[in-house]
Amino acid sequence: MKSARGGVRRKNCSVESLKNNSVKRGDVICKGLARIADAEFPEQKLWLAVLCDAIMDLMMGERKTYQDSRRVEQIRANALTWFRKGHHVFPCDMVGLNPDFVMDILREHAGLGAV
Repeated sequence: MKSARGGVRRKNCSVESLKNNSVKRGDVICKGLARIADAEFPEQKLWLAVLCDAIMDLMMGERKTYQDSRRVEQIRANALTWFRKGHHVFPCDMVGLNPDFVMDILREHAGLGAV
């Protein structure tokens, strides 16, 4: 679809529209958080990257081979533990995000339940 300026127009991409693709949902969540985060300085950008990396680890999809599945399960388990132990609080504080807000988003869209 072409826009009025001649470029390609993208569909509105919300987390709800990506129910079957957890990696893309993680990417949408990270981009949304990056928009509202206060990450002007290199240190803040680094902490935002740490937070988004943990979110992407948490949102990893299933793999077809047994070895890949085991590796993904371990990475997801480590990310889940990271969030459960509250290690996300400092990175959130560094970029001006409310840690409870981040957890609410992850509960709703990453299937964390009552973490």
